[in-house]
Amino acid sequence: MKFNERKQLINDELQLAACNTDNPNYVAWPDFQVDMQKVNEDLRLLKEFTKKYISRVEKVNTPVVGDCIFLPDGQVVYFCSIYGTKGQTCESGSFSLSNNGYLSYSGGLDTGISFSDIFPTNEKFVLPIWFCHKGYLCAGSAIYANMKCRVWKTKVGTDLSGIPQVERLRKQKLKEQGETIIKFDELGKPYQEHLPEVMIIKEGLPEGLIESVAEKTGLAFENSYHWVSVYWSQPMQLVQLDLLRSFGQFLFKEESHYRTHEPLLILSIRKDYKP
Repeated sequence: MKFNERKQLINDELQLAACNTDNPNYVAWPDFQVDMQKVNEDLRLLKEFTKKYISRVEKVNTPVVGDCIFLPDGQVVYFCSIYGTKGQTCESGSFSLSNNGYLSYSGGLDTGISFSDIFPTNEKFVLPIWFCHKGYLCAGSAIYANMKCRVWKTKVGTDLSGIPQVERLRKQKLKEQGETIIKFDELGKPYQEHLPEVMIIKEGLPEGLIESVAEKTGLAFENSYHWVSVYWSQPMQLVQLDLLRSFGQFLFKEESHYRTHEPLLILSIRKDYKP
């Protein structure tokens, strides 16, 4: 999410209802009207829980779960786990607001950022949350909403390598600088596709092979991870892929990235390869 894509904060029952139009806690049957009496009761709880949250975090001068960071590239990440002088962040996930004003998180984490690398601001942002219908925790009780959260920013020169959203955006911008391939969809309509990211699985690679590949193709490889340890590179020219495919030591597998759906070219050493 970008911080210029700020979502509207829920302040009334109509806004809460709009976030839960298909929620079985409010709708008896599909396409039925939302029960506004139930919405009003839950809105009261949301305000009560949020008030407790705000009164608690106002006394804390370090990040708490639910605070966010505005990154230099315009992206937003949220603190989802705090430990010592560091906090782990996430792009999104499942933040639940309890009746005592505490937030808990369920979802993936990254390696985080040190508190010494960020500073507080007076700005507020919107945190997507859920809380329990009627305040009772049970299966299917989630009511979807949002609330205000505090905003932190990074200091100049901060190492953001522990935040994967920053790395993804860097790689995406690099990809957009390269050549594209013309392909055709099922209806025969042409479309452009970026050159695939190249990932060479490290396991089984003979010594010196990655250096030979880099020298012949002109690809700049980085250490990375994609389920296993890999060498990663983004080709800028189609000819680099042609040169890469001339290495008979590899098996080539085309995939799509599970998150971005962008093309990947995965290389692994052939089992029958003998140096």
